Amino acid sequence: MRLWDEIAAIFDAYEEEEERKKREEEEERRRQEEEERRREEEEEKERLLEEERRREEEEKARLLEEERARQEALEELEREEEEERVVQKAYEHLKKDGIEGYSQRPYCDDKGKNTVGVGYRIPNYSKIKDLTMTSQNAPASDDNPAWDEEKKRDFIKKLDAFCEKEENSNMRPNQQKSAYYAMYSEEMPYFQEEELEDIAKKYIRKTALPEAEKNMNNLKMDFYKDLNPDAQTGLIDMQYNLGGEKFKLIDLYDHQQIDKSPLKFKEELKANPMRYLEKEINDDLLKNGYWPGLSMGLKNRDVAGVQGNLHRDGVGQKRQNTVQGLFNNPFRENNAVMPKDNLSQGGLGQNGLQPNALEQNPYSQIMPVKSQEEEDLEELLKRLKRMRRGW
Repeated sequence: MRLWDEIAAIFDAYEEEEERKKREEEEERRRQEEEERRREEEEEKERLLEEERRREEEEKARLLEEERARQEALEELEREEEEERVVQKAYEHLKKDGIEGYSQRPYCDDKGKNTVGVGYRIPNYSKIKDLTMTSQNAPASDDNPAWDEEKKRDFIKKLDAFCEKEENSNMRPNQQKSAYYAMYSEEMPYFQEEELEDIAKKYIRKTALPEAEKNMNNLKMDFYKDLNPDAQTGLIDMQYNLGGEKFKLIDLYDHQQIDKSPLKFKEELKANPMRYLEKEINDDLLKNGYWPGLSMGLKNRDVAGVQGNLHRDGVGQKRQNTVQGLFNNPFRENNAVMPKDNLSQGGLGQNGLQPNALEQNPYSQIMPVKSQEEEDLEELLKRLKRMRRGW
């Protein structure tokens, strides 16, 4: 009996041990399941937090992009408004008598070219085919019909013949209309004011202004930030009058600009930019449309250097004086360099002028300012000389 009791006790102990192991395994399984559940909860929580952070970043990026777009749109609007102000100011300046002038009727300019509006050349029919021309100074209507193609083509031929005569080009536009009538027994037509204004402003906006901006960029300067409104108008005046090929500013300290230019004396200028003052080098710059003295004056923010390099050949004295006045204090924020004694940082000579650097005539001085009475007297003398030649 005792043996069986011992055997039963051994089996009971074994069963208890097995039961204990099962309980421990079950507890371990539950523990692992609990850890897995907590881990999954932590991962889900982290995932939700990451998703929230991602949404916040996306929202922040969206708001930043909206703000950037809004700021860009605001800056673009401000730039457009500033550009329109510049264009309007330049247009009002250019249409003044003695500058480009303005005429609703065609005329011959001083070079004998067919012109209308604010210096708009009309050399052939293609230039006027889309413009409205009438016999009376009024909008086209049944009582004032617009000219047809045949009438426009006939007029261009007559205007060509009229402008070929030198004496007609020497007349003022209002005198030319009388001479035209005497020649053809018919009046010159009228163009529409709105169309002529649009042509002039379009040229300023699309050509003269971008070229002026590019010229200032060549000097590492900003047309809008560095020049005051008057100087902006003065620069556009020169750009409008001379065109992109005859009016170019250059940074003579920028070797890359010099290398890309068609200049002959590149190495000399790269070695010493101030050699532009030498006549042969200066002549080469001028021949290629560069204005080195004015470029130096603007880049150095040197008022005297600018003032001494504005003269243009073939431009009336009134226009010369007006543009000179527009550059009296050309820079914003009053940070221009004024000459000390007779020598400024730009290497100016006597009277604040850079020797050999006046653009169209390197050895000339600033043209003296003349009164209106003196200008009228000069014009009268010119007319008398022309009359004398006809006697």
